[in-house]
Amino acid sequence: MVIDIHAHYIPLESQCVAAEIGKRYHLKLAHNEGGRHTITRDGIPYLGPLKAEFYDLELRATIMEQQGVDMQALSAASSYFFYWMAVEETLEFARWLNDAFAEAVKQYPQRFVALASVPMQDSAKAALELERAITKLGLRGVEIASNINGRYFDDPGFDPFWEAAQALDALIFVHPHQVAGADRMKNFNLANLIGNPTDTSLAFAKLIFGGVLERFPKLKFLLAHAGGFLPYPWGRLDRGYRIQASGDNKISKAPGAYVKRFYFDTLTHSQMALEYLVAISLPSMSYLGAIIHTIWVIPNQWNPCKKQTFPQKTRKESAAKTPAEFSASPLNTSIFSTGGYHAFGDFYSEKSATDRRHGGAR
Repeated sequence: MVIDIHAHYIPLESQCVAAEIGKRYHLKLAHNEGGRHTITRDGIPYLGPLKAEFYDLELRATIMEQQGVDMQALSAASSYFFYWMAVEETLEFARWLNDAFAEAVKQYPQRFVALASVPMQDSAKAALELERAITKLGLRGVEIASNINGRYFDDPGFDPFWEAAQALDALIFVHPHQVAGADRMKNFNLANLIGNPTDTSLAFAKLIFGGVLERFPKLKFLLAHAGGFLPYPWGRLDRGYRIQASGDNKISKAPGAYVKRFYFDTLTHSQMALEYLVAISLPSMSYLGAIIHTIWVIPNQWNPCKKQTFPQKTRKESAAKTPAEFSASPLNTSIFSTGGYHAFGDFYSEKSATDRRHGGAR
């Protein structure tokens, strides 16, 4: 089965809802010259106008059929994290969005599963909404940012959320947002090209060294953009761990042992990088007991499934699952590393300040 795990979905009505909830933050619904909706903040484009495939599920399903993609795990655009709002407003929008995602899955149960949005600036409220999304709405996991208003995952304040995610066996998809050092990367779209993988790497280095996986060893993390830079300097991280004073360590193993426990999408834009990522990730797949599905890659990108030898049992289990069977099974115990693009490229149908800020290499 071919599954795209990195597939943002933006319900068309969400722009109106976001503008209404965020009006005291100067979010407004506007129209471009072609009459299409955009969201602005303080008069600056924030989100949109959108390409139709980002909100039209029927069109999206048709494109998936043409591309040979069996299923997508829908997730929100990072612009919709809204952690900078008051928690009540973030929660209100997250609940609306989760309901909309559940409805999308209901319409196309053999094509889509979905990941929840939660107000991470309040761990207790985030935990409650995650529980509702999974147990009441049938969503399969959650998408969160690489940092929450500058707070990273080693912050003990996030422990209530980690506890809930572990208890629910939820897949946690981490997408970079509001990246560190963006003020020094304003040219050449570097806040996206360098900032995104950098912030993911920083987030998980802090998570590892901060001992989060010691306290919550069953958490399941999926890292966007092939893990950023994290998979590549782990020898350096291991060296740092070995030479630190033992009293400073909050972990019982070298960092590389934890990197092997993560899941990654395949969005590398590089055959060599993808080969390396697959090489270091395959041992952990067997250890974690994950069922390996065919990895969907963008056109002309190397397909690691053609060169790697997977256990015979795993291949049979993967081949046996139809989209309907997969839709009825837990996403968080069936995915290793799939997908790897924002479904169809850029969000936006026309160039705007938002386009220039986000760029196309998401």
